[in-house]
Amino acid sequence: MHPYALHAKAKIRFMSYRVNNTTHAMAIRELRAESLKLYRDILRATKLFTWPNDSGQLWSDILRKNARQEFEQARMEKDPLVITRLLYVGRDCLNQTTDRYIKAASSINSNIDKSRPS
Repeated sequence: MHPYALHAKAKIRFMSYRVNNTTHAMAIRELRAESLKLYRDILRATKLFTWPNDSGQLWSDILRKNARQEFEQARMEKDPLVITRLLYVGRDCLNQTTDRYIKAASSINSNIDKSRPS
């Protein structure tokens, strides 16, 4: 085998390694941006929960604390598939929670409107 042939094979392997790592790094960067967006959306949504629980703590504070705790637990995750799954579940949970809040708020508002004298 010609010596340059070995060099060419090694170069191709190095280039594919570099492309895969670059793609992996780009994916991680995009997932970090998406996780930051989800975290900020969660913090915005917690502002809706203004009432206290039975022990007197505001639900917004409790939800913020729990969100921070969950994001900290997943902070060192490096597998893009696991991160994607966590983001999907988190976004789905946020969407379901805000949808339920909107339905409940509209139901309360309609009941208030019905109970008012015309």
